[in-house]
Amino acid sequence: MSYTCPDTNNQSQCHEYPIKLQTSVLARGGIRYWLTCPGCARRMSILYFGGKYFASRICYKLNYRSQRASFTDKHFDRLNKIRKKLGWQPGIGNSIGKKPPTMPWQTFDKIMTQYNDCTRRAILAISGKLKNTPGNHNSTTTS
Repeated sequence: MSYTCPDTNNQSQCHEYPIKLQTSVLARGGIRYWLTCPGCARRMSILYFGGKYFASRICYKLNYRSQRASFTDKHFDRLNKIRKKLGWQPGIGNSIGKKPPTMPWQTFDKIMTQYNDCTRRAILAISGKLKNTPGNHNSTTTS
């Protein structure tokens, strides 16, 4: 790997270091090439640039969005995924649309069962968050 990037004084600084390749055999024949992370020596398909060096997401402690999402966010993300699959506008506050014309009723009923369960879980997750917020006069206190 050979590249130039600015340092803290905005001066060009050249970097040059090897990035080794690894291979694996594919099930249906052929070979897959992988990059070897210079930081942890793991086999990776992508290396990320962290301002000075290329390394794996593990070395840079980068998480996927799903790993950063809260319990409540996961339920709302799932709801929106179902709504998108059905061709409906995203958001729990929007009305429920119609069955897509090409979708069999059995499939639609199955998806609607998942949707209703997910809606219930999302509302429970939100109500659990709201239950203990300051200013909520419905919360019970013990002396």
